[in-house]
Amino acid sequence: MLVVLDDGARNLFLGNDDTVIVGVPMADRIRDLTPAITSDPAEGSPAWENARVTTPNSERFLEFIRDVLVPYAETKFGSFNHRVLFGYSLGGIFTIQALLQEPELFHSYIAGSPSLWYRYEFYEQAALASVAERDKFAQRCLIMSSGEDEPTINANARKFNRLLDGIDLPLIKHYQRNIEVDHSHNRLVSFLYGWDKIFNMDDIFPPASAVPSENLASFNKFARQWSESYSCAPFSVGRSAAAYAAYAEALVEQENWTGLKNLHQYFLSEVAIDSTAYPGLFGSLIRHFSKMPETDKTHWANAYTEFMATKPRPGLAVHMINVDVLEFIANSSE
Repeated sequence: MLVVLDDGARNLFLGNDDTVIVGVPMADRIRDLTPAITSDPAEGSPAWENARVTTPNSERFLEFIRDVLVPYAETKFGSFNHRVLFGYSLGGIFTIQALLQEPELFHSYIAGSPSLWYRYEFYEQAALASVAERDKFAQRCLIMSSGEDEPTINANARKFNRLLDGIDLPLIKHYQRNIEVDHSHNRLVSFLYGWDKIFNMDDIFPPASAVPSENLASFNKFARQWSESYSCAPFSVGRSAAAYAAYAEALVEQENWTGLKNLHQYFLSEVAIDSTAYPGLFGSLIRHFSKMPETDKTHWANAYTEFMATKPRPGLAVHMINVDVLEFIANSSE
């Protein structure tokens, strides 16, 4: 099965939660997901249990996605900010082919358990040829993963990953081997791993000691430049809680309490207080409450009360409980 995902409607710049997922069924996965061959199909394509052999024609399927599916989705849902293509198994090699032949069609490409045992040389040659158009791969992202318990796929995926390491493409790339996972179970794992790598910066953004903290403008410039080199999705305030948490930590270490207040005002100017993006941003500030000077605590307690008054969903509200703030509010009301 091939699934095409598009996160544009989610528009993290505005804090909305909408995600458009388009599942693409197919009558013949050999025909639709594997590249054309010049010899007799019986010599170059696998035969399934019913011994039926079909003529591969994945380029036609790629044309369908480019010329029909994506325009249809954009007509129906509006333009998208970040388009994602996900394919698993034979869909995984199709995803790689789509990246190498149409790098500007999607922003991120997730190849789960790509079946690179099938005509590996085709993808190798396509990768080498893509260097001639290297500029088209700028700010494009490939996330591959394979299961430890699918040895042939795992070996070829690692081999292909090393090939990409050795050629000159401005491609953001992530690869993971999932321990004790077989081919069937890696379908879900590969999707979750890819989605996390695209839209979550928590485990890759530099720590507070490595970011500029003289002012917000210099930090934003650093974060945007960093994002262009290492992050699959474009930089935005709404999806960058981990980045701003590092900057906030640096401000706290410097005891720059005015800078911390200014950062809070910046958040309020960029995202709505009742949006899904605000809690992560605000949480990176309020967790330092115990270290703040007494003269500032009323300001932050009021900001906390204002946020909780928006009635965040119960699970989120539990995570936002801050005992230090609550004790300060209780003592202030006595």
